[in-house]
Amino acid sequence: MSSISAPPRSTGEMAEVAEAKTAATNAQTSAADSRTYMRDAFSYRGGAQTAATNAAQSASDAAVSASNAASSASTAAQKASESANNAYNAAQSASSAANSATAAQTAATAAATSATTAQTAATNAAASATAAASALAQIQALLASIPRKYAVQFTLTALQLTATITHNLNTRDVIVSAYTTAAIPLPITIGTLQIVDANTVKLNWTIALGAGNYRVVVVG
Repeated sequence: MSSISAPPRSTGEMAEVAEAKTAATNAQTSAADSRTYMRDAFSYRGGAQTAATNAAQSASDAAVSASNAASSASTAAQKASESANNAYNAAQSASSAANSATAAQTAATAAATSATTAQTAATNAAASATAAASALAQIQALLASIPRKYAVQFTLTALQLTATITHNLNTRDVIVSAYTTAAIPLPITIGTLQIVDANTVKLNWTIALGAGNYRVVVVG
């Protein structure tokens, strides 16, 4: 079997073949570089997505922390407001207590003044009562020293030696006189005088008195 060999190439063809090989090699290199760039881009994209995810998570965590901090701050502010209200109420209560204490002190002072006035009035009343008692005693003594007189007129229808007179002067120290009832009264001699009690005397005549009108005067 006979072989057929290709005709020899010219220098120009060989140069073109060499350039074509070079171009193919460059194209392969460029393709490899492009694949490398793509892998790097995908890698960078994955890193960027991870970083973005991490950043978003961090932002979410920060938002939650901020919300918790805001809630804590609101709670603290509410408690501070309640504490302030309690302090205000306590101050109001203290002020009311102080006012009540002042009013109580004023009332106590007024009561003490009233007590002093009442004591002075009681002292004055006691002095007045003592003075009144003394004056009454003096009046009673004066009245006791003033003679009181009781006069009675009685009628006899027959001879009689005695006469009982109730004078109600309430004393045994009496002076008794007897008289006729004529235009010019004449004294009648009393034989004896008997004190029955502080209000009654019994007269005994020296002679029996006849029928007629007579007057007895008792002074005591």
